[in-house]
Amino acid sequence: MHIPSGMPSFAPDPSHCSPPPTNLIQTILTCDLGWWHLVVNLSESIAVTQNFVPPAHLQSVLRFLRDKQDQISGFSDGVDACTLFRERLKVEYPELLELTDEQIQRKETSKTTKKRKWVEESESSGFSFNFFGS
Repeated sequence: MHIPSGMPSFAPDPSHCSPPPTNLIQTILTCDLGWWHLVVNLSESIAVTQNFVPPAHLQSVLRFLRDKQDQISGFSDGVDACTLFRERLKVEYPELLELTDEQIQRKETSKTTKKRKWVEESESSGFSFNFFGS
């Protein structure tokens, strides 16, 4: 297994286990947000995967779950990951979900009504540009 430099590898002290295991090999690998990764187990293994979403990234995660469902794996057919995640958030962090939904709504509303300066200028003056001359 290759662990990039700067990535910590942790192995627990086997003496703290009861009974102590006879053959303990453990590696923890973390991946930064947006990094694709693949794990191949070369022997019988147990893998525990956890995804952490800090509040600062909740907007982008909710939009991704809503808009890119074809890129989500690991759920049984018919399970909507977005709905499941939102239901859990509503139970555990209802204020955070409400605040994030409001922020997403404001951002999406401002995108549809805000024009860039270039678009405003080109529409009002009848200006056109041609690389090949007139």
